Amino acid sequence: MTTADTLTRVRVDGPGWRGPALLARPGPSSRPVRALLAFGHGFLQRPWRYAGLLHGLAELGCLTVAPDTQTGPLPRHTRLAVALTATLEWARQQAGGSCAAYTIGHSMGAGAALLALTLDERVDGAVLLSGLDTRPSMLAALPRVTRPTLHVVGTDDTVVPPERSRQLYAAVPQATTWHEIEGGGHCGVLDRAFPKDRLCGASRISSATQLRATLDAVDAWLNVPDHPEA
Repeated sequence: MTTADTLTRVRVDGPGWRGPALLARPGPSSRPVRALLAFGHGFLQRPWRYAGLLHGLAELGCLTVAPDTQTGPLPRHTRLAVALTATLEWARQQAGGSCAAYTIGHSMGAGAALLALTLDERVDGAVLLSGLDTRPSMLAALPRVTRPTLHVVGTDDTVVPPERSRQLYAAVPQATTWHEIEGGGHCGVLDRAFPKDRLCGASRISSATQLRATLDAVDAWLNVPDHPEA
């Protein structure tokens, strides 16, 4: 199955948010659905710029939905977090079964994915790719988070250096996993960043290598017993 075959434009109608989104549905061989994922994009990015990542997550058996909102120069991080929780509820209805539901995001969207854990107890955990704190800061609320989180960073990321992501990791008191991709940069999970990759910083490995390493880290994390499948 190709990336184009996997991705579908949909309209989400969930509690607190309704709007367009990009859906990546697992193929027939991936049934039952392994997990539900709501993906938050980075600053100024659109979900379709992450087509390869969304396709890869679907290949892992995850029904993944990326809300297309807060994409302008003045995004509201809380609104993106609310869109993620609403998208997960919509995804639960689409899946028609009981399986784990996680938020996942990149950079700004990773912060929103973690913030979603403080807003909705039905979110089972979060995956942060180059995680960045929200505006206003959510650090004071994170000690109350007890659900599992995965923090994936590229060691060569100069846009969101690993030490900034580690602030979020350190603020969550338990069930946290830290994973470094040696030589990885900030935009390795994007097909192509806007504006024209100029704000991506350095990287010593290819985007394809970083994307594969990211998917492997998520796959391994989902296999932990604390993360139940359908």
